[in-house]
Amino acid sequence: MRLVLLTLLLLTSLAVQAEVSVEVELDPYYSNVGVYVPLTEKEISTVELKLEEKIYLTLLKDLFTPRFFLFEASINPLPVLGAWLKKEQQNVYDQAQVSQDLNLVEALTEGFEEPYAISLFVGNVIRFKLPDEEKPEAINKGYSGFVISFGDQHIKQNTLINDQWYEIEWKLKGDRRIGPVYHSWSFRFGVKMHANPEIEDVSYFGIRRELFNSELQSYKFLENTGIDFRIDFSRENSATVQKKLFVEKRWPKQQVIYTLGLGINQTIDKYSGSLDNGDQTRLIIRPGILF
Repeated sequence: MRLVLLTLLLLTSLAVQAEVSVEVELDPYYSNVGVYVPLTEKEISTVELKLEEKIYLTLLKDLFTPRFFLFEASINPLPVLGAWLKKEQQNVYDQAQVSQDLNLVEALTEGFEEPYAISLFVGNVIRFKLPDEEKPEAINKGYSGFVISFGDQHIKQNTLINDQWYEIEWKLKGDRRIGPVYHSWSFRFGVKMHANPEIEDVSYFGIRRELFNSELQSYKFLENTGIDFRIDFSRENSATVQKKLFVEKRWPKQQVIYTLGLGINQTIDKYSGSLDNGDQTRLIIRPGILF
């Protein structure tokens, strides 16, 4: 945690420079503060793109001529809360045990392997032009480039484990909101290395795509549905050690949107020694309300 606080101080000091911008995103599962530092005198490009494939091509076009550097400090609030409940409020945590294989606190916080992280991004950023827009919004941006992330804690079933880890990945991601339509995507592959010898080093590939329209009132299965899939392979023998599939559905209702995400997280020989409790398939549950 001290590493996060030191980085936040660095971000604050950088913010006094005119060419640097600071943006904050708050979410119960993933919150972050980011500082954008331009590497050239050129500002973030503003584009008006309607076709999805043109967005990806635009982001890929200048992949090897990076123009921006991003510092990001992130925290996963609900996974942190789950770990705290298990350690400090054992009675409350045990009351959430509905069966031998299902604890509701674990299911509601599953899918995040670290409580917080520091990330350094080098690449390109574009901003999507919106109708009648008066000022930029953090959410309407696309990114392509390389990310190095690191931290000192690992989460396994709501238990914090000491682990100096780092991750190197190539990522193409973005979020775009135009009127009632919210479009989000992420394509990534990389490696994650652990100092803790009981946690497997992995290579991975992941894809996420969400397309939601708050004006749709029907309840067809494929409408307003997002999907997130990731698969991890052992760096030692290339065997599959983890698979995660998560599907989220949204139901607009007047001024609010009800959400429900369901998924599974399967680990196969990912842990050894004192952390090894066999192959496991754990449930992911994420209900929510958006206003």
